[in-house]
Amino acid sequence: METIKPGKYIELAYEVFEVEKSENALMMKFTEEHPDRFIFGVEKDVLPDFEKGLQGLKAGDEFDMTFTPEQAFGSHMEEYVMDLDKSIFNNEEGVFDSKMVYVGNVIPMMTEDGYRVHGIVLDINDEKVIVDFNHPLAGKTVRY
Repeated sequence: METIKPGKYIELAYEVFEVEKSENALMMKFTEEHPDRFIFGVEKDVLPDFEKGLQGLKAGDEFDMTFTPEQAFGSHMEEYVMDLDKSIFNNEEGVFDSKMVYVGNVIPMMTEDGYRVHGIVLDINDEKVIVDFNHPLAGKTVRY
């Protein structure tokens, strides 16, 4: 049976939990019907320590890995929480797009350099929209 190694296309079914003081909160789930798919050792979005833990596993092997914020998605950075002018979110008619921009929604945006980023709307006031561009699990210990 083949093992997971660099260059291999893999499909994984697993759950990701935020590790809290007394319990684990399910944050994400990949199933056999809807697996996580990637080429091992090539994808830049895969956590390095997660890859290390997968290397050498075979089809059907189980795993259980826990990562600190530093090993996972980093610390929550206050500079990634931004107050943006509300007018940025006006539609073609010049009206604030409340169907897309509301507290709790994840909104796609572009950086000045043209990179796509996603932010969570934290608050909306008369002049500003406060958006958090940290990864949703930044500052959290996670278990795969």
